[in-house]
Amino acid sequence: LGWVFALAAALAAALAALACSGAQTWWAFALPPWAIAVAGLTAQLLADTSAGGGNAATSMTTALHWAIDTFPAMAAAETSALAVVVFRTVRSRRYRRAVHA
Repeated sequence: LGWVFALAAALAAALAALACSGAQTWWAFALPPWAIAVAGLTAQLLADTSAGGGNAATSMTTALHWAIDTFPAMAAAETSALAVVVFRTVRSRRYRRAVHA
């Protein structure tokens, strides 16, 4: 799927983390891997040119291939969501410290 997909996934996860309130932040970490896996598997199945007889080895190879292809996008999405959450946490602590000091 490429680096454009990984960057788009990272941007989408960062925007999702920004949109979540404190109690809903776990959604920013839970959903991107599932969404990326579904998109990667769909892309792999649509792009699969070997319309063979459904061999188990071919199916395992296809599954392994899409898992490897989507890992950079999942890592980028999780990293960007984590960066947003850390930034929001640090900013809110600084704000509380400045207000109460």
